[in-house]
Amino acid sequence: EPGGDNNEPDDGKEPGGDNNEPDDGKEPGGDNNEPDDGKEPGGDNNEPDDGKEPGGDNNEPDDGKEPGGDNNEPDDGKEPDGDNNPDDGKEPDGDNNPDDSKEPGDSNNSGDTNQPNDGSVSGDGTNTTGPADTNINPLVKEVESVSASINKIKIGVGESYRLETSVTPADAVNQTLIFTSSNKNVTVNKDGIIKGKKAGTSWIMVSSENGKTARVKVDVKKAPKRVWLNETVKRLKKGRTFQIKVKLPKKTASHKITFTSNKKSVAAVSATGKVKALKKGSAVITVKTFNGKKAKLKVRVK
Repeated sequence: EPGGDNNEPDDGKEPGGDNNEPDDGKEPGGDNNEPDDGKEPGGDNNEPDDGKEPGGDNNEPDDGKEPGGDNNEPDDGKEPDGDNNPDDGKEPDGDNNPDDSKEPGDSNNSGDTNQPNDGSVSGDGTNTTGPADTNINPLVKEVESVSASINKIKIGVGESYRLETSVTPADAVNQTLIFTSSNKNVTVNKDGIIKGKKAGTSWIMVSSENGKTARVKVDVKKAPKRVWLNETVKRLKKGRTFQIKVKLPKKTASHKITFTSNKKSVAAVSATGKVKALKKGSAVITVKTFNGKKAKLKVRVK
């Protein structure tokens, strides 16, 4: 009955009526008690918001696809000017962590750069970490050659002789020389002193630490048992000279021969046996081999 107070359950079919049956939500503008399905525009939707309404209050996790939205998902760093965490360092002028040092103009040892600098990029033309090549020093001079004062020598068995050696350049580093003998006829020590042990021939090798070498031939003969001279008596005028010649037995040798004068003011003698008459008088020149064999020359100066 329209407008009546009907005690029967209201079937909701009367317009404007007081319908006691559950509201099925189909009346526009009605107070719908059923759960809101979110399909009414502008409605109070109780179902979880699916984020598809523009400008809506979306409760689902933000997928970051709305421009200008508050995106709760982890930022992938692809939005320009965004606050990207973690930063992949690919945005120009961005605060990149970790910094990959690939931004032009970035000095490798300054800025927020976590990786080691390999010295290949410089802002001011200076490599601060590139290893220096220490293998080449232009100030260090290596030995270029080794030489000895003689290239061959004759000595007697038991005689010693010191080899005089040198290197080029004179200011080269590592000037230490090593001496070796080719056989047992001759021995040689670290100072270059050779000694004849038995008759025969030996080669002495002189080597630098960097492999430069020199050789000296050594002929060893028997020690002489006597010695004689080309003159035993010699008359000289003041100021004149005379050369003594020493003779030894065959197959003998004495590299060391000494000459001495008993009156140097009358007649002087050099280390090679050259006599010079200085003033009137007489003098005796003694000649001696390494093993002590002697011969004498009498000089009379007029």
